Amino acid sequence: MKKFLSIIITLSVLLGLNYGLSYSLNANLFEYSFFIGLSVTLTIWFFTTKGGFTTKSVDFLVLSNTNQKMESEKYTYKPSIAFYTAFIYTLISMIALIIYYRNYFL
Repeated sequence: MKKFLSIIITLSVLLGLNYGLSYSLNANLFEYSFFIGLSVTLTIWFFTTKGGFTTKSVDFLVLSNTNQKMESEKYTYKPSIAFYTAFIYTLISMIALIIYYRNYFL
């Protein structure tokens, strides 16, 4: 039930952002769906990664202010269901965008 709720919330955020941006810019729904999906996917990845750039910069900040060396954390990433949902949304929207603009590619 928790995974299903996470999928529904993620899709609601993606579709809400997509609809809001398309409505405010008076654009078609497909025009921004890929970029919104990509930005949400990268945001989820950035904030759920452990041991990446932000962790190293915080460790450096602690070292420079206190002269106390922090134990470095290894880079790990365990994708969540929200990440998979946003990633699949991005893939589907990319395919829809290519189909929508296929005449411009030919």
